[in-house]
Amino acid sequence: MIITSPARKGIIMASVTSGQSFPPLSISTICGPLYVATGGAGANAGILVGSDHILLIDAKMTGGGVKELSQVLKTRFNKPVSVIVLTHSDIDHVGGIDSWEPPFKLFAQKETSREMIAQTERVPVNHLPDETYTDEMKFDFEGNPIELVHVGPAHTGGDSIVVLPALRAVFTGDIIFIGREPLIHRQKGGSSIGLVRALDRLLEIDADWYASGHSDPAKKADVSELRNAISAKRAHIRSLAAEGKTWEEVKAIIGEKDFDPPPGRPKFPSLAEVIFRETIEGK
Repeated sequence: MIITSPARKGIIMASVTSGQSFPPLSISTICGPLYVATGGAGANAGILVGSDHILLIDAKMTGGGVKELSQVLKTRFNKPVSVIVLTHSDIDHVGGIDSWEPPFKLFAQKETSREMIAQTERVPVNHLPDETYTDEMKFDFEGNPIELVHVGPAHTGGDSIVVLPALRAVFTGDIIFIGREPLIHRQKGGSSIGLVRALDRLLEIDADWYASGHSDPAKKADVSELRNAISAKRAHIRSLAAEGKTWEEVKAIIGEKDFDPPPGRPKFPSLAEVIFRETIEGK
């Protein structure tokens, strides 16, 4: 698997801007009562349909995105959302929380909750997590066992995966990027070695499907290929930095190209730059 910078262009991570357009919303079956909503405003959302209620994984980004998804859920399943689980704190995963119709319980890892509070000026969310956990949380949702496992710091400091063992499926948030370059938020405690370790943790799980925030559901072979590609890139760049190469020299050697993000969206450092900065900082 080749990891390249240009594939990052599809990410939606900035504050909402007027006139921003989004792909059409659609819902696809993963297995049994488990679905994924793609398109609309915000990252992909997991949907577990129980006998009486729905468990949602991640909350979309805007009120408009929530309204659109809510209407589809009502038409298709006619059951209320009673539990929302967050994989991490990025706006495209948490920005729509206040627009979901109460009552519902909100679960998140402690670092994710802290990050949400720290970013309230930019991403104002009034409904903060009702329950938090440090390493893991297990509960039953209408006959479906749920395991929330903290695998960060990786993409952020609070990254969690949602394991559904009976369905042999995992929702990974932004731990997995396939078809585009992985993104690491250093300002939230993310790290490249943490990302490799998180992918190792995913590979230990006995699952058939790995659904993520910005890619189609993947198989274990896809996760393994991604893990190996990131590890190889990390080893190469760290060796160049150890030789005393500057960032400009490293960019030339690996063919790293500068890019400008779409209007209204921030410019994040590439995976290669993150690895280089970590190395020269002794991390």
